[in-house]
Amino acid sequence: MPSIARRVLVLFVIFFLFYFALILLAGTPKFLATIESNSMRPALERGDLLLLAKTNDYGVGDVIIFLKNGNVIVHRIIEVRGSAFVTKGDANGYVDRWLVGESEIIGEMVFMLPELGHLNLFLAGK
Repeated sequence: MPSIARRVLVLFVIFFLFYFALILLAGTPKFLATIESNSMRPALERGDLLLLAKTNDYGVGDVIIFLKNGNVIVHRIIEVRGSAFVTKGDANGYVDRWLVGESEIIGEMVFMLPELGHLNLFLAGK
């Protein structure tokens, strides 16, 4: 096998091993999210890239990423009501009008990379 093809193959294998390791560590195949609005300012800005992890221990103050009515939303838990959560965007003057069930949660923010999501927003036309 030529050396360039071998290098490409090795890089391809390394990428996929890294990708699957992140899936295992995060506990979900969706381990990255990009902030698309200003509802979480000043903590999170539009274009910030988030690393997510799935957990079973969500609580007040956690920033969660969840699916509601076909939309991916990043908001903070401000109250726990039984097995559901009341959420709010930090910059919003009101709480969200819905409760978030644990089955709707994609993950919790564990790390933020400022500004690195702008390319994703550009490619998505947002």
